[in-house]
Amino acid sequence: MTRPDTSLTSPGPWRRYARSMPHGPDHEFEQRLEPLLLAIGRMVFAAGSLEKLLLADIAQRTAGQGGVTAELGQLVVHLERRPAGELVGRLRKLGISRELATCLEGVLQRRNRVVHHLLDDPPTVLAITTGTGLKQVVDDVDNVTVECQRIMEALWPDASAGMEAIVQSTLGGPLADVAAPVRTLDPDTLEDDHLRAVVDYAQSVDPGDLCRAMDGPPEHQRST
Repeated sequence: MTRPDTSLTSPGPWRRYARSMPHGPDHEFEQRLEPLLLAIGRMVFAAGSLEKLLLADIAQRTAGQGGVTAELGQLVVHLERRPAGELVGRLRKLGISRELATCLEGVLQRRNRVVHHLLDDPPTVLAITTGTGLKQVVDDVDNVTVECQRIMEALWPDASAGMEAIVQSTLGGPLADVAAPVRTLDPDTLEDDHLRAVVDYAQSVDPGDLCRAMDGPPEHQRST
C-alpha cells in the first residue's frame, strides 16, 4: 500500500510560513504586499510583451532568409506554445549577437525565479510575512521589468521593420492602404460572427495609430 506524502504537512519552514500568513481579511497585510503585487504585475506584462517581440523577430528573420511561406506560419503557431528559452535558442541560430542572447537568457531566468520560485527564497518569505526587506524585493522585481524594456528597445528597430515588410508582402501594400477598404464595409452585412467581430474591431482602430506603433514607444515612455 502506498503511503501518502506527508512531507508538505510535516514540521518545517513551510508550516511555519503557513502559520505566519493571515487568516481572513487583513488589510495591513494587503497594504504591505500591494507594492510587490503591482511590481509582479508590471514584470509579467513586460516579460509577456518581450516574448511576443521575440516571436515577431523570429518571424521576420526567418522570412528574410526564406520568404513568407506557409511553413513560416506553421512555425510561428508552433513557437507560440514553446517556452521563451526555445525562442532565444532559435534567435541565436538566426544571428542575434551573443551579448543580446546572454542578456535575454539572464532576464528570462530572473523572470522565472519570480514566477516559479519567489517563495523558495527565505529572505523573500521573511519580507512578505514581516515587511522587513520588502522594498528590496520590489526593487529586484522592477529591475527585471526595466531589463525587459531595454531588450525590447534593442530588438524593436529590426523586428518592426521586418514585420512591416512581411505585412506589405502578404497584404500587397502598406498597412494603412490595405486597411482603408475595410473601413467602408458594413459589419451587419457579414453572416460570420467571428468575421463580423474582426471587421468591427478593425474599424475601431486608426490605421495611422497602427503605423505609428510600428515606430516603437514614444520617447517619454522609454526606459532610461
